[in-house]
Amino acid sequence: MHHHTITSLLRAPNGTVVAHVHLAPDGSAIRADLELASTSDASDLAWTVERLRRWLDLDADPVAVSAALGADPLLAGPVAARPGLRIPGTVDPFEIAVRAVVGQQVSTAAARTVVGRVVMALGEPGPEGLRQFPTADELAAVPVDVLRAFGLNQGRASTLGVIARAVADGLPLAHGADARGVHASLLALPGIGPWTADYVVLRALGQRDVFPAA
Repeated sequence: MHHHTITSLLRAPNGTVVAHVHLAPDGSAIRADLELASTSDASDLAWTVERLRRWLDLDADPVAVSAALGADPLLAGPVAARPGLRIPGTVDPFEIAVRAVVGQQVSTAAARTVVGRVVMALGEPGPEGLRQFPTADELAAVPVDVLRAFGLNQGRASTLGVIARAVADGLPLAHGADARGVHASLLALPGIGPWTADYVVLRALGQRDVFPAA
């Protein structure tokens, strides 16, 4: 059976971890091969597994979800057609914030290209030719005109700098953080509207009661 493989470089507490995550095409199984840094220990392994579980929403109870959503007349059909559908999270909450801002008003493909340029230019090199996603501190230090050169307009480049500084200054973009407080803080930032705030809280904080209606 051909597996879809995603390789990710994670910044674990004691060293980098390369995770090769293999998804069965029918969604029935996931296998992860992890390569830990020489400085890593068992706590890095536990940290990585927890991050991967959040990213792939593996702690969801699909039976309970199907029962609740399947009871709604409008949702019963789609739920029956795609049972066990999950909400993707992330291995890096700040990365979600960056992708949300870069993805405002552009296609997913265009956003991916820009984010790829940012990582190539600013990300720290790691094993297997991979690069770290830049930290909020690293991105906050980059001038707006440099961000624009990656293919962003003035508005999104400026917003990217604003959100990077907010996270660097302590905005708690972390799984399980106070969603209402973070949502309000995001909306208070120039260039962050309801859709962006909803998307970040949904995926970066793992907050399920969010509906990006826009």
